[in-house]
Amino acid sequence: HVSYYNEEEAYLMCATCDLSDVPEPCVSGSSSWTITEVDSTPTANIGMKSDIIVSDNTVHISYMGSAGGTQNALLYAEHIVGEGESEWDITYIVSYSITSVEQTSIATLDGNVYIAFYNDSKLQGASNSNGEWETIDLDAPEDTDVGKHASMTISEDGDFHIVYYDATNEALRHLFIENEGS
Repeated sequence: HVSYYNEEEAYLMCATCDLSDVPEPCVSGSSSWTITEVDSTPTANIGMKSDIIVSDNTVHISYMGSAGGTQNALLYAEHIVGEGESEWDITYIVSYSITSVEQTSIATLDGNVYIAFYNDSKLQGASNSNGEWETIDLDAPEDTDVGKHASMTISEDGDFHIVYYDATNEALRHLFIENEGS
């Protein structure tokens, strides 16, 4: 699965490859690829800065979108594999500053979704682990610009590792969050 921004249409797209197509599955231009429209909200740039993960037969995509130049938002799309190409559940998570368009990073643990993203010069996180989407500041030191280009993974132990750029100090940072068993 690959998520991408269709610049011509300003939509979020998902490309899925059938790995059973032999002898060369997933070659560019082959019939193994299925392209679906995930989010095509009218008059909006939908799907910029996306990240995708497939977990427990569900496709999860985090992405940025804007409508009218000022209504910027972090969005989440979910699709259960095998339930039709057009069955995507889209959720608005939080608005963000117009100057804060940066990459999102998504991961899952125990059926919950976690997103790391840059907003308003800080690293933030979003999660649906309490049944509804909540956002928190993960790293937000005063008078600094941190959180750009976030990349997140969750270890086998359930520990979170987020690597991101500190523009103020021109350094790479690593945030470690230990799994507390919840």
